[in-house]
Amino acid sequence: MKKILFSLMLTFTGVFAINLSKTYATVAAINGESVTLSNPMPYPNMSGIVLRNTPNGDFALLYLKIDGTNGQIIDKDPLGGNPLATLKTVPKVGDRVIGGFLYDKVLIVAANKEQEEKVKNRYPITTVDSQLFKSFLASSGKSVNAQSYKAFAKLVGVGLIFIVEGSSVKIYDPISEAVIATESF
Repeated sequence: MKKILFSLMLTFTGVFAINLSKTYATVAAINGESVTLSNPMPYPNMSGIVLRNTPNGDFALLYLKIDGTNGQIIDKDPLGGNPLATLKTVPKVGDRVIGGFLYDKVLIVAANKEQEEKVKNRYPITTVDSQLFKSFLASSGKSVNAQSYKAFAKLVGVGLIFIVEGSSVKIYDPISEAVIATESF
């Protein structure tokens, strides 16, 4: 009975199973381009960043693709060439890791405004106007693909792309270039 009531509550409140909050860990071990984290991340193939205080007080960053407690360095230039924020070395044990660093900022790719509004109403997210993505594509001469999603995400600071297909939403991480979840709505 409790399961039925809980299911009904979720249905009527519009709550989805995916949790879009940041997840924190530290680097526990390093082996070349692979990193082991102190605790697991909630979704396979999610992206995260490594943070370190540098001697002059700046943060140093790089991107990881994380699966559980295993991370793989996928990008050593996460901020588009800003030399103050790029690690000159590999991560070290004790560096902080934030999984889902920008997961609260989302681009919605949908066939029409009605689908886009439906997604906005169901998820507690901050969205980037889809017209901005269309302008980015037009001005850069790019087509819609993994590389254009990643370039746009790095430029604007988007953490996830919700791709609406029929009655489901693919939740795509443009940095790790992977779907981290699919949900019906």
